[in-house]
Amino acid sequence: MNSKPTFVPGRKCSWKPRCWNMILGNVPLVQFLKQSLTDLLGSAGERNLETAAYVVSGASHSGKSRCLELFCQRLACRNRDPNNLDPCGKCLSCTNKEGQGSNEGLWSMMNEWGGGTGNSFMNVDASELGGRADVTGILERARDLDGPHPIVVLDEAHRIGMKKLDEMFLIPIMQYKCIWFFVTTYPEHFEQMFQNRLIRLQTTPPTEKELAGWIADRCDELGMPWNPEAVIIIVQRTGRIPGLALKALNEAALSKDGLTLEFAESWSPN
Repeated sequence: MNSKPTFVPGRKCSWKPRCWNMILGNVPLVQFLKQSLTDLLGSAGERNLETAAYVVSGASHSGKSRCLELFCQRLACRNRDPNNLDPCGKCLSCTNKEGQGSNEGLWSMMNEWGGGTGNSFMNVDASELGGRADVTGILERARDLDGPHPIVVLDEAHRIGMKKLDEMFLIPIMQYKCIWFFVTTYPEHFEQMFQNRLIRLQTTPPTEKELAGWIADRCDELGMPWNPEAVIIIVQRTGRIPGLALKALNEAALSKDGLTLEFAESWSPN
């Protein structure tokens, strides 16, 4: 019988989904990415994914980037079992014992990563980019990515500016062999972009019951005391956004009393 862990105030919850079943909410996005993996890793062997451009939108901290990270990690994973769509977490690519980049650092400012499978991925944090020269450098590197289905993820894409995006990315979207994911919290900014070539994907929050259960489970993992009413209040105040719920948990963990009703009633995500 497992004993309850000892609660240590100040110890943070570093929970991060390692497989698709751990993703909270985001059902349409997860279904799309899993179907794409099935197509790519099917019994006929890996097939080229047609060049396409997607805008992935949703609230900050809703899990957009983690879903795309899992997708890229699975494509780089050396486990080629088409019936398992999760990264194995054990091979050289998953443990970053070969290739460029790191799993933890995959979502850094700019990181090309592919492991040993011949697939290339590049993630760019647009909030770290400067002027037009930086964007030109990104496009030059994207053009040279290798593999049957190279992927470019542009996080915080709206920060580049809509006019600059439309001017500089239209031809690469049409001509490069990459799959493009433009990640944003402002989907309305992408209306009519790239001559309407964008395919739209959107995150969705978990249900109140799902997020409440997740919060309770994380508290139990930490050994942290929690109040059922406090959990419901946190669910409501976060707007059912998992990343904000994690923020609340880590702030509650600073006190020896844990997730109390008093804490929840005074807590704000801002």
